[in-house]
Amino acid sequence: MEIIYDVSQLNRDGASLLAAGEERKALQAFTQGLQMITSLASQMDTDQLRMTMQEAEQQAQQSQQTRQWNEPQEMETEQMDQISYGQDKKEQPCCDSPSKLGCFITDVHIDGLEDERFFICNKAIVFQPSTMSPFSHLTFYSAAILYNMALCYHRRYISTRKALMQDMACRLYDGCCESMKEYLQSDGSSSHKLLIIALNNQGHLFFDISDKRYKIMAVEMTEIIRQSCGLVQEIQSELLLNILMCGTLLDAATAAA
Repeated sequence: MEIIYDVSQLNRDGASLLAAGEERKALQAFTQGLQMITSLASQMDTDQLRMTMQEAEQQAQQSQQTRQWNEPQEMETEQMDQISYGQDKKEQPCCDSPSKLGCFITDVHIDGLEDERFFICNKAIVFQPSTMSPFSHLTFYSAAILYNMALCYHRRYISTRKALMQDMACRLYDGCCESMKEYLQSDGSSSHKLLIIALNNQGHLFFDISDKRYKIMAVEMTEIIRQSCGLVQEIQSELLLNILMCGTLLDAATAAA
């Protein structure tokens, strides 16, 4: 049980570092947490879970090997203090039963992860493992960490416009989505906010380079939002606007070509 709390803390540390602009250090914390989950899964008699964790760790290792950015400047202490987690901090539930997963969206926007043309979900995901059956949610915890790692590359892509950053963010969002779909299937659920916002953010990366794959994703997002039972009510208008706007723009781009 203790190792799950260590993973949770590493993820929270990574979220704090990301909010402070320390992407490199944040990725190190996220990767360490993901490796601990993989190690734990390998000790359990769950072949499918172990395979999923190994695939997730491969995504993370590849991201570590292909990073190509300079060390970020040291941030002031006040910026690090902007994000503090606990019962007194406003964190939005990330699913229909947050007490089950202890999953929340932080209340701190990640500066630089934004586009005036497209709404991007720019807050990290944190989780506090439940004392009841915490090991049954390892796939979910890995998905949350992969999502946070994707945010690191997504922000770096926006600031550098490097194709490598865009590709790594897409891969990590994809790993998050695949893990979430597997988790939801095993859990008997139909939707989850993490899956929706990961699809949305990946959609931005496709939209930004006029990639037609966004159309396929838009159809999937529409169906998942329909099944979400109000999980994304506070941002549903923005998500639907992304779907409608991008479909129109991509149609126009195709016609022009």
